[in-house]
Amino acid sequence: MRVHQVLVFLYSFEGSFDKAVSEPQNFPQRPDFTFYANLATVNEYLKNYDRVVTCLCSEIDYTLQNLEDCIARLGKAYYNNGKYCDAISVYETYFTLMYSIFKDGYFPPYHDFDSGDCYILLALAYLAAGETDKAIDNIENPLSQAERNL
Repeated sequence: MRVHQVLVFLYSFEGSFDKAVSEPQNFPQRPDFTFYANLATVNEYLKNYDRVVTCLCSEIDYTLQNLEDCIARLGKAYYNNGKYCDAISVYETYFTLMYSIFKDGYFPPYHDFDSGDCYILLALAYLAAGETDKAIDNIENPLSQAERNL
């Protein structure tokens, strides 16, 4: 599967977009077709429930990292189209979801370096929409929250 993913990047880089578009058809469309989800299943049969917990926590961690990557890229697509309010909505919805899952406003800071940190991307969207105060609050509040959780 990783080879197919690399081919998508290589085809795109060299401008072979017809190949780049057709290559993802080789990817499975199953969210449970992953290493940790399947390893958890094996450990369920082995009745090794501590290992099941470890595997599923790792799976959820990777899933959330992928979610943030998709959110960052989706918001950037709206932003790049000049749809700043749509970008803001995407990022705010993401944070609402994360804060509803992880109580007390604490959740892992994934900071995807390829797609960008959603806090910073939201602040940039606020700036582009002319909402400077919200942009500043969006950077200051998460920093204060992180400091409290240290």
